[in-house]
Amino acid sequence: MDKTITLLTFNERSKGTLMETLDIEYIAIGEDYLTAKMPVNSSVHQPYGQLHGGATAALAESVGSAASNFFIDNDYNL
Repeated sequence: MDKTITLLTFNERSKGTLMETLDIEYIAIGEDYLTAKMPVNSSVHQPYGQLHGGATAALAESVGSAASNFFIDNDYNL
């Protein structure tokens, strides 16, 4: 696995999606992990200045979905 190409592909596929809106970027991948980052600034805050739970959920769901799609062995059946 070429990690650089894989990360570039993940980030390219994020263009034009909520991930781009939230500035979520995949930054590391390994045999059993995928890491992304998202800036925490006023654009993802609640009106009271705290990180919005929806932004947190979007980050978790996006990384979870991408990792599942990448790591699950489609040839394996239960």
